[in-house]
Formats: sequence, C-alpha cells, structure tokens
Amino acid sequence: MKLTSLLIAKLAYPGMPAVLVETWATKLGAACEDAGIDTPQRLSHFLAQVTHESEGFRWMVELWGPTPAQIRYEGRLDLGNTQPGDGFRYRGRGPMMLTGRGNYRTVGQRIGYPLEQQPELASQIGVGSLVACDYWNAHRLNTMADLGGLTMVPAITRIVNGGLNNLDDRQQRYRLAAKALGI
Repeated sequence: MKLTSLLIAKLAYPGMPAVLVETWATKLGAACEDAGIDTPQRLSHFLAQVTHESEGFRWMVELWGPTPAQIRYEGRLDLGNTQPGDGFRYRGRGPMMLTGRGNYRTVGQRIGYPLEQQPELASQIGVGSLVACDYWNAHRLNTMADLGGLTMVPAITRIVNGGLNNLDDRQQRYRLAAKALGI
C-alpha cells in the first residue's frame, strides 16, 4: 500500500503547500514502506497517531511554554534526561514527537543519525519520518494495528502518548485515513 499525496492532503493541516504534501508523501511513504507499515489498517493507525502528534504535520518541534508538564521533562531519568537543560533540548520532535535524551540516543543509533548530538535533525521531514517509523516498529505497533480498527486506537494511543490524551481526535483521524484507504 503506497502512501499518496492525496491521503497526506486529507490529513494535513488546512492550506499545507502542495510541495510539502508531496514531500511528506514521498519521504514518509518510503519510510513506511521500509518499516512494513504497508496495509490499510497499519497506515490508518500510524497516520492517526502522527497526524495528531504533529497537528497534521504542522509542528515538527514541540511547542514550548514551558508548561508544567514540560518542566517535568527536566531530570526525568525514564527519558534519559540527565543534564540540566535536557528537557528543553530533547523536547518532542518529528511527526511522532520523539522526547528525551535517551530516546534520541537509542533511536538515532538504530536509524544511523547522531540525534543525541544534533536533536534538531529529528525535525526534518526525512529524518523525522524514519524516527516515527522506528518508534512504531520498536513498540511492535504493526502487530497491534493488525488486531483491529477503531477499537485499537486507545491501546495504540497509550503506547504512543503514555495516556489517552486527545483520544477523540486520534479516532477521528483514524476514521479519515481508514475511509480514504477503503477500510
């Protein structure tokens, strides 16, 4: 199943320039294909999550207040944030909003990019696409996506986000993708 610019346009933020739609379709499409995110069910679940996390590919870097939740990133050992400033430096990036020094290190090693040293790389469309697909596969989310449709969105959301934040939006995005993919 090929990720098309038509599908990206349906899920992207309103008014996304055509050149960005095409870039997303090409780069994210190639990453998804390589990662085995290649069935209508898998793509629908994956796109629901990444388009929610990035607000339709609008934001590739987490908006920083800092909010109370963001302040708590500082010193979070479960995220690998061990140095002062790690919370901000390793804030969410890419369509899956990779967060935390440890995650940048681990994912960077797996995909072959120095993300710990250059975290901003994760905000580039091509690298961010690789990051998102790597995260998806590292958490075996294709297997979960294969188990079902809309009923699996909460379980996948818990893994992606750590809770059920904005579940309604993720479910709506799943419905849009699934309909476009003929599910």
